Amino acid sequence: MEKKIKYLIIEDEEKSRELLLKKIRMCSLAGIICIGMAANATEALLLARINPPDFLLLDINLPGTNGFELIDEFQREGLFPEIIFTSAHTETDILLNALKHSPITYLVKPIDLDELEEAIKKVCNHITTNNQESDIPGKIIINGNLGPVYISPEELLIVKAEAHYSRLFFENGKELLVSKGISEIFRTNLLPFSKIFIRPDRSTILNINKIVSIHTKTNECIISKGNEGITVTISANGLKLVLKAMASFGQG
Repeated sequence: MEKKIKYLIIEDEEKSRELLLKKIRMCSLAGIICIGMAANATEALLLARINPPDFLLLDINLPGTNGFELIDEFQREGLFPEIIFTSAHTETDILLNALKHSPITYLVKPIDLDELEEAIKKVCNHITTNNQESDIPGKIIINGNLGPVYISPEELLIVKAEAHYSRLFFENGKELLVSKGISEIFRTNLLPFSKIFIRPDRSTILNINKIVSIHTKTNECIISKGNEGITVTISANGLKLVLKAMASFGQG
């Protein structure tokens, strides 16, 4: 039996939730299932912990914790669903923030049925493609612009976000720029190696085994690259996560 793609609707207004679900069911879509509807961040996290969704239909303007903050909460719990934003806002700063969190799509209320169907098909194709990527035990597989690249975990030192791209830094000094966001890299390529890689902030992934020193006053990690060291500056909260992860694996 083909695996269903699971989605979660997060919208504070009950009528809007019901209308969105009704519109989705009117679309020509197969192989997807709604695992629940939430009115706020607390309800969304409870549902996602029980049954992790593949994608969210997420209202930005939620009571208390907004949509952007909720994404951060999901990621802190190791949940990385794709996002379809739904909002009445069309201000440039909000649109840019949404694009930074998810390049998939942004639907403006009232949501057009054809645009909704196109957005869901787009996100489902994205999820299906990622799930079908080849798997070689012990290797990280990154689909670069010239095809798949097979990497041993110890070769990859750092991943840095660059707009909608990610730049990978390797032990041999080479770099690779790929047209994938850092969230997608972490979720689809590095999550099986979560004891090796940590994402301390939105723009950085580090190989824990390659950290040789930490400077708490300047929020810097020194990454070993052969006989050299690469200095990486991260957020203060991110540094705490790194210290905790290193202590957990006996490196602190």
